[in-house]
Amino acid sequence: MRILIVDDETAVHDQIKRSIAWRELDWQLAGDAYNGEEGLNRNLAPWVLSNVSA
Repeated sequence: MRILIVDDETAVHDQIKRSIAWRELDWQLAGDAYNGEEGLNRNLAPWVLSNVSA
């Protein structure tokens, strides 16, 4: 599975990248985006990991 990380904070991107066992889950990091619009425009993966806060 290809995963696109979407969040406005670089630290969150880094933490997600470090904390997931990508190979063990057979996941591939498809890329990063720093807001929802950028993530949708990239159209890199079917799944999005995102930190949503108000």
